[in-house]
Amino acid sequence: MWACMFRGVRRDIEMVGKLGSLRGTVVRDGVGRGDILVVVYAPAASLAADVFSLAAPGKYLFVLPPGTYRIAAFEDVNGDRKFQPDAERAGRYGNPTDIHLGAGENMSGVDIHLGPDTPARIEIPPRLPEAGSRGVKGLPDIQVGTVVSLDDPRFSAEHGRFGMWEPVEFMFTVGAGIYFLEECDASRTPILFVHGIGGYPTEFKYLVGKLDRRRFQPWFAYYPSGLDLDRVADGFARWMQVLQVRCGFRRLVVVAHSMGGLVARAFIERVAGDHAAPTINGIDTFVSISTPWGGHTAAALGVEHAPEVVPAWRDLVPGCPFLESLMGHPLPPGVRYYLFFGFGGGGDSPFLRGANDGVVTVASELDPRAQGAAIRMFGYDETHTGILNSEAVAAQLNAVLGTP
Repeated sequence: MWACMFRGVRRDIEMVGKLGSLRGTVVRDGVGRGDILVVVYAPAASLAADVFSLAAPGKYLFVLPPGTYRIAAFEDVNGDRKFQPDAERAGRYGNPTDIHLGAGENMSGVDIHLGPDTPARIEIPPRLPEAGSRGVKGLPDIQVGTVVSLDDPRFSAEHGRFGMWEPVEFMFTVGAGIYFLEECDASRTPILFVHGIGGYPTEFKYLVGKLDRRRFQPWFAYYPSGLDLDRVADGFARWMQVLQVRCGFRRLVVVAHSMGGLVARAFIERVAGDHAAPTINGIDTFVSISTPWGGHTAAALGVEHAPEVVPAWRDLVPGCPFLESLMGHPLPPGVRYYLFFGFGGGGDSPFLRGANDGVVTVASELDPRAQGAAIRMFGYDETHTGILNSEAVAAQLNAVLGTP
């Protein structure tokens, strides 16, 4: 069984290594007249390879197979996802410039300027894939606002583990993305729940059942937890920007468990770190539950001794570049951070020295840098997963959210 798992890891790492990326920034002169759609396409193609949505000028990122591409952007004034040259402002990279993207190549600085006039003979394919879909082979579709029940068979422990061991196959066969329990409602505040490594949305069922659903809408990030965490945070940033354009939310709360807290903080820094020009507005509350802010020694052992290394493990090694960078930057201004931790795991084990919750040490949960960022901390005599089914935790979460 273990040999099969590690073969899956090896195969998926090789698949990810063949993909390249294009990233840049869109700037706009004057007052905007609509959301911005950034379009990547092959020259002369009738269907774009992918589309990135921005509610305002900002950064974009595409992950693509090797090939030759062009990049353009336009203001979708009427919201129909079709470029009208006589009515909508547009811009492009170069004049235009063919971008030759190699396997594993990461290109940045592919910037676009939306000036007062649209360049002559601008090319934008007549057909754009819908949000979450791709117009190029070899990339999985993403679930963006798919309405489901928490009893959906995709949200199983088996699939959660699958997302750690075979993250790419998970995206094709299970489906990563942001899931809803109902259509978005701009009058209610979304709460984005983020699971940890090997986790799945149903783990939050008890806490969701205690929410005031008249005021809040639960949304669920479901992601392949074996991928490197920077890549996951980039995905969160992209698809939450799509949902801001679609749903028009003005406030966002993020609640994350275990390793999900690391991903959530990286996501928040990406979209709200530039407080002068955030790409997502209104993130005012962040709650982490049992998060290993100081890393995990078991991840270090796995990186050192496993025949194949799950990419996420590298980001959990104490003192690794990901953790040092993440914890070396303060949370964006205006984000209230609450730290929940558990200590009900019993005594020492080969991987856990000192007080712990059965999975993460209290020392890691209470990393001094995380404590310094928190405005309040709450400790519970609960295990790592039991904390998500605690009446006291649910009551305190609602108090943090301002719900009686």
